[in-house]
Amino acid sequence: MPKHPRPHKLEEESRSEFRRKLLPLGWIFRDTTPDYGIDGEVEIFEMDSSTGLIFKVQLKATDKLNLKKNFALTFKRETLQYFLEFKIPVLIVHYHSHTNKFHAKWAHTYDSYFEKRDSKTISFPFSSEDEWISETPERLVEELKAIRNLSSPQPNLPFSFALIIEGQTIHGIQASLLTSEIRKLIARLPDFIEINPIQYKQVHTFIRISNEETVIKLAGKIFFSFHTNEGISPETALKKFPFDVLLGAGIAINEAGHSNVAARLIEEYATRSSIIDFPQTLGVITRCLLVANRVAEALQIAEWIFDKEETQDMGQILMIPTILRKNSLSSKEGEFYRNFLERRVEKAKKHQNAQNIAVAHYNLGNYLRYIKPRLALFHYREAARHDPLYCGRSYYLSEMGGILFGAGRYRLAARFYGEAVKLGEEAECHALFADALLFAGQYKDAQESLEIYLAQTPEPKSEWKLKKWLLDGLRPTLGMDQQKRETAGAINAIQGSKSHSLEKNLEKCLEALSLDGLCPAAWRILGDQKLAAGDLEGASLAWLISAVINKHHLSSWVFYISAALGSKSKSFLTDAIRVAYQTHGEDFFQALIEILKLDSNFPLDKFVGDAYIAVSDLLERNHVNEFRCFFEGNNPIVFCFKNSRLEELKIPISGSQSRMLFQ
Repeated sequence: MPKHPRPHKLEEESRSEFRRKLLPLGWIFRDTTPDYGIDGEVEIFEMDSSTGLIFKVQLKATDKLNLKKNFALTFKRETLQYFLEFKIPVLIVHYHSHTNKFHAKWAHTYDSYFEKRDSKTISFPFSSEDEWISETPERLVEELKAIRNLSSPQPNLPFSFALIIEGQTIHGIQASLLTSEIRKLIARLPDFIEINPIQYKQVHTFIRISNEETVIKLAGKIFFSFHTNEGISPETALKKFPFDVLLGAGIAINEAGHSNVAARLIEEYATRSSIIDFPQTLGVITRCLLVANRVAEALQIAEWIFDKEETQDMGQILMIPTILRKNSLSSKEGEFYRNFLERRVEKAKKHQNAQNIAVAHYNLGNYLRYIKPRLALFHYREAARHDPLYCGRSYYLSEMGGILFGAGRYRLAARFYGEAVKLGEEAECHALFADALLFAGQYKDAQESLEIYLAQTPEPKSEWKLKKWLLDGLRPTLGMDQQKRETAGAINAIQGSKSHSLEKNLEKCLEALSLDGLCPAAWRILGDQKLAAGDLEGASLAWLISAVINKHHLSSWVFYISAALGSKSKSFLTDAIRVAYQTHGEDFFQALIEILKLDSNFPLDKFVGDAYIAVSDLLERNHVNEFRCFFEGNNPIVFCFKNSRLEELKIPISGSQSRMLFQ
């Protein structure tokens, strides 16, 4: 005879009894089929109308005779993570068959602080406070509303916290005095935060303070906690601790996804707090101000930290939001940042700490290198003068190479790039080294360096593929491995070339290239002459060479691409489109469309659509930035950001680097 196992009966019983609990409320329980860890979903109705409030349910049942007041359910760690990934909250419900009692608790309220990190399972605790009683449905509704508000991009403000203080004295001061001080500080920001008069333990959003810890919950989930088992002196408790609590509230609000509100609290309370001295706190604050795009606020807090001798190293971290946003700073923000960096140099000089002076000069130079390269060069040199170890850092040498390249000092730039390559700078440095060698007239050496880059790089950038093609053809065309470029002579050679005959113009172009094989104007005019002679293929290649040499000349890209579309030579069409778009953006497409639309038979819309697909990855915000902080010792800790998100932390250990990846 087929048997009905007790576990199956118990599961059916728990579902049936849970429905019975919900029936008087008018709530609807829908089974989930198939059951992949979620047993059902509950939709809340009031007066026969849906409220839009929904939660998922995981039912667990037992028929043990005795149920302790405090007990726990065991879940696989991955199962709990599965619950937390739902946008709809998951209610874990425990049913005790012998007493017909239910206990219910949200999955997201699980506190991982005391768990064993290497354990494959977790214990999900219940207490008598979680028992399903007559007030439970009302509490669940209020918590669901709080969860919905918290997940909204525009939450209802102010955030309302219950303030729960456990004990008559906290760190040696009267609880009533601490309460008054916290309320006084909260009154500064009435539009953002308030104290809710409700103080019972089941409240879903609260600040709970005891002598052992401070816990801040939003919608039932712990978003911030710090432990004070070792105690705090009464003097610090009154002067600093209330600011710690409210900075914690700001951090909690940020962790819940509301960085703009959090940034306002951080700005108001951070500089009087004691926990801002902790690197973990600074990391969270930095991320918040970065997401909220609060450049000035980050620098103001950083300056306050820099002025404290015992913590000034930590101020470097709060410069990260500005550095990651430096390409999009407003003129006012840019001026504020430059003044901040200049003040850092002057203050570092007053403290007479050589390493801090060097770091201050380096940071100022780094900011100025694309704005005022000559001034940037001065500050880079000052950094190395005060800390000679900079000359042994590959990133410093590479950046010096970039400044010199931008200033047109190609031979010196190549020397710095070459030293950076020897010290193990990333593969991209080989390409930059090759670029400097190319413009220094060292064509053979440039070709060899570029070949190393291409061999080491699975997906090389289009610009370097085009320059490799250029070098492959340039050396045999010019008949030389190196050239002392006579730029002025080449320009003089082609002056007035368009007024001569076709044959004379070609002769002048070749004369110019014999003086400077990288004269973009000569290649551009050569392309014009090839077109006039009916050589569309030759014209398109000459224009491409001109564009590759000077990628900032928009017309060369447009002429090449429009000509290449009508010729047989289309090998580099996609790479050319990518480099042109990356350099000129939509101006490139608009200029190209103006020419292509002249041919009424050309499939313009399809071509532009395909071109956008070719550059689609360039449209993605996929930028990687590295930020270096010097603390104790001579090697920096490197923060690696991708799209403003901390992805990796490189910590130097005995000459090597330990990497911490962030998921």
